[in-house]
Amino acid sequence: MIQNYEHKTSVKWYNDPFFPFIPVISFRPENKNNTSHFCFEWLFLKIWTLDCFEFELSITTNSHFGFGITAILPYLRVICCVPVSERISILWMKHLWRKPKYNDN
Repeated sequence: MIQNYEHKTSVKWYNDPFFPFIPVISFRPENKNNTSHFCFEWLFLKIWTLDCFEFELSITTNSHFGFGITAILPYLRVICCVPVSERISILWMKHLWRKPKYNDN
């Protein structure tokens, strides 16, 4: 499924942005204010272009992407992650986030 930024399709069970069963390719052409943008999403894999030059390779565990591997190459980000449900994400944030220590004096 190819999408253009001006023509967005409605979200169905097969093209859910968190875990699309069919490949979703989106492209935004450049204009005078923005660079062009390319994005490919399919199952655990997400690839999109960046405007900056960076390098990174990391093992990711967070409430947004889930569990997996993230790599940033020059002008390209690749994420291969298993998404987590919203319930697990909420439990995760509730029990693992740091909490401020209040002093009632």
